[in-house]
Amino acid sequence: MSAIKSWVLKHKKTAIFIVSILLIIFIAPQSIAVKFPTDGFTAFAYTTDVGAMKSANRMIIKTQNGETEITDKSLIKKVVDQTIIVNNGGERCFSWGESEIRLYRGNKLIRRMEQSIFVDGCWGDSIYARFIAVKIFEGSSKLRILGSGQAWVYLSTELVEELEMELNRQGNSYFDKPDESSPDVFVHYADLDHDGADEKIIVDLTEDTNSVSVYKDNKYIWSGSSFNHGKYEGDGWNGYYLYEKDGKSYLLTWSHYMYEGEGQYHLNVFNFDQNGTQAYLLREEVFFDIYLRQYGDDSISEARKLAEKANQYLAKSIVLISYDNGKVIYSTKESPITKTFDVEW
Repeated sequence: MSAIKSWVLKHKKTAIFIVSILLIIFIAPQSIAVKFPTDGFTAFAYTTDVGAMKSANRMIIKTQNGETEITDKSLIKKVVDQTIIVNNGGERCFSWGESEIRLYRGNKLIRRMEQSIFVDGCWGDSIYARFIAVKIFEGSSKLRILGSGQAWVYLSTELVEELEMELNRQGNSYFDKPDESSPDVFVHYADLDHDGADEKIIVDLTEDTNSVSVYKDNKYIWSGSSFNHGKYEGDGWNGYYLYEKDGKSYLLTWSHYMYEGEGQYHLNVFNFDQNGTQAYLLREEVFFDIYLRQYGDDSISEARKLAEKANQYLAKSIVLISYDNGKVIYSTKESPITKTFDVEW
């Protein structure tokens, strides 16, 4: 011990350097995080509240429908992991309202982060994309981003979907419930969890919303968004259908897309369990290239097989919302529609 003390006194600068390195390696990561620029939209950023963020044990999400407290540790950890440090220097395509995420340790506020409520089409077709952007203000956290008073983070759509499920469980939602009195909203009923009681299926065509939502006892449990690609983006669309088999009801989704000879088909048939989770009767997809540049001969035959299988299911389904030559088609209670798929290559 005396030999170590003697060496430290003799080599003070070296000892201080070694201790500093050890502090950086073992202590700093617990309280400091740093990010460097990766492209033109990012900048150098650092945060000194890593420890506080990781200690969060409460989260309050405010939506247009109210506030919900979440104490699920795994959900809080996912939000912390995706917001703890960010170096995006600007927002793109999003608009904002009163929605926000607040993280707490007990009753102590750690961060208050505004959450987006709308996004244009540049962030994909997921209905959850409109809620993925989160603002982090310097005034409410110890995060700094070079040259900007605000930082931006983009949650994954999968995480937003998980948050929505927890909000639903507690009677809240990111989404407005469609106005059933609107002439552009159509209501269907089917027992989608096979418990003997019908769920409500709402098809919303207002202002090109083109969505399908499912409610059980007036509580939101699921939704999907329909889209039709324009000629400059490629040819394709996705549709939602109500399928019947052996007296039981299922939702069916069929989507196809093709651009410059490369295509993909997706066929899903599912119902819901008693927790509102999707239970798949069928889930298949295939990627193909009619010019055989990326995929082999087998992909062509597999694509045709899946299209044929899809038509077998579609022939026993009614359209909730789909497309025909670019035009939206849908069933009403008085006029149910059945539509199969034409393979044109």
